[in-house]
Amino acid sequence: MALSKLILSDAALKIKVPSITAWNRLEGRPRDEDFSRVLRAEVRDPLWMLCRQWQMGEFQGEDAGTALEARFVSETARFQSFTGGSGVPVPYSDALPLEVHVEREVLHFDVFTQLQLGKTWVQLLRKQALTPHIAGVYVPNCPFDSPAPGIDQDYRSSTPEVAQWLSLAEGQVPNGEKLLAALRDGTHDTWVMGLPDAQKLKDLGREFVALFGRVYNEPDPPTEDCWKPQRMEYQFAVTTGEGSSEQSLVAEQYYEGHLDWYSFDRGQRQSVDEAQPIERQTQSYIPTPIQYYGMPNRRWWAFEEGVTNLGNLNAQTSDLATLLFAEFALLFTNDWHLIPCPLPVGSLTDIRGILVTDVFGLKTWVRPVGRGLDDDWNRWSVFNLKTIAPDDAADTRLLIPPSLVKTLEGEALEEVRFIRDEMANLVWGIEQTVPAELGQGQDGYEAANRLETYLKLLGAIPADVPLPPPPDEQPPATLHYQLGTTVPRNWIPFIPVNITPASAQIRLQKAAMPEFVDRYGDTIVASRTSLIRSAGKFFLNEEEVPRAGAIVKRMFNRTRWYNGKVFTWVAKRKEAGRGEGESGLAFDQVR
Repeated sequence: MALSKLILSDAALKIKVPSITAWNRLEGRPRDEDFSRVLRAEVRDPLWMLCRQWQMGEFQGEDAGTALEARFVSETARFQSFTGGSGVPVPYSDALPLEVHVEREVLHFDVFTQLQLGKTWVQLLRKQALTPHIAGVYVPNCPFDSPAPGIDQDYRSSTPEVAQWLSLAEGQVPNGEKLLAALRDGTHDTWVMGLPDAQKLKDLGREFVALFGRVYNEPDPPTEDCWKPQRMEYQFAVTTGEGSSEQSLVAEQYYEGHLDWYSFDRGQRQSVDEAQPIERQTQSYIPTPIQYYGMPNRRWWAFEEGVTNLGNLNAQTSDLATLLFAEFALLFTNDWHLIPCPLPVGSLTDIRGILVTDVFGLKTWVRPVGRGLDDDWNRWSVFNLKTIAPDDAADTRLLIPPSLVKTLEGEALEEVRFIRDEMANLVWGIEQTVPAELGQGQDGYEAANRLETYLKLLGAIPADVPLPPPPDEQPPATLHYQLGTTVPRNWIPFIPVNITPASAQIRLQKAAMPEFVDRYGDTIVASRTSLIRSAGKFFLNEEEVPRAGAIVKRMFNRTRWYNGKVFTWVAKRKEAGRGEGESGLAFDQVR
């Protein structure tokens, strides 16, 4: 009895006996080499199927029905006007892509373009049997002029290919630039007045002007240029008609080359005298569940796609976006459906809500998730416009701009690289690519070296500058004083200046390096690119040149619109730079 009490004492009852817990898995164990029958997933016992459904959590009902129908009413407002660089609104037409409308600029005529247009005119005259008028009328009135004596003439003389082309065209081809200007301002009519073929030449001239307009797209009027040099960006605005008012859509920072909804901000709304049309339509569709790679399958016997392995995401505790994406992909897949909504291009559409009907006949009114105040800190939405107007209400409308799908970009005609030089406390505009006379860009360093070699051959600058010998009575000095160093000709400096005398804020003003060639008579080295060349003072906003720098290019673009029409225009692009640099510019050096 005592032994029994000893064995069943309280101390013995507190001793834990280790055990192993195991879980059984329901899985097939085929013992045959043929797996065809196992893969059939044959159901022989309904109780087994109920158990399988219980394991998959299918008995946890959510009292939710499958969406059967989605109906919504859309109100669409079309683009009505376009406001470019002139600030004057003009009627908008989708016959012209919006990128072309914004980016196009007046064509800069070089020798190659002048020859190309002149040759085209000669071909048109030959087709009409009007060849005698080439030498009698057009070559004398449209000659190829030589640049004025100075640096422009030396640049052309340093490129012998230009002189070779002009020698071939002498007396054979007129200057296409002068011919086009004469056809546009009516001077051409005075040239052919009294000739037997005057009417034929006038008709042919109108055909030539139309041909040029089909090949090169230019702004009309030329003041419609939307490029802002001080910001190195395009700025424009479009308006949409909405009944008794107009909505302004402003694009203040466009430079990428592709317009989309994120390029615009919602501006002011103003009343108009004439009511603008609004397109209202009711659409009804059957919602379709979305599908994507790695999506969990709804059927247990279906194999999941292995292209995307959501279970192999290497996310840290701070990767909130990755964790949210994984949660959405794995848990809330059944909550998302796809509903087609065809909308016209060049419109602003308002969908106030969607009426969803499920299989139980219940109707649910789904409102936009981004509604409310625009500056609400917990508001989240995509594909919505930012509001810059005083109105605090968020804009949940969908903007579909008439953008291009694909654009072919040519090689850079001009390229300027803006870099910060902290040692010299300057910003440099390096003309990496400068325009050439034969229609393409050329390396800025190569053009500067070619000019220097040409000037040395002329004797305008000495080939070498020897140091003067020291006096006989003094020993040779081991140190030499240098007033200052210089930089290549394609380096244009920008110096910081105050915006106003009373303001501490600065902006960058274009300066210049001194010119050491007495042949030109100028005191500064002029820039070669139109990107930074200006008749007056040229200013650049200081924030436009970050520490990484900026690169601005000018190039030809070509595209095909929805109606098959081809557009060719000259546009500018801006992209991030390659970092800081050092010019080596220094003054008062002792070596």
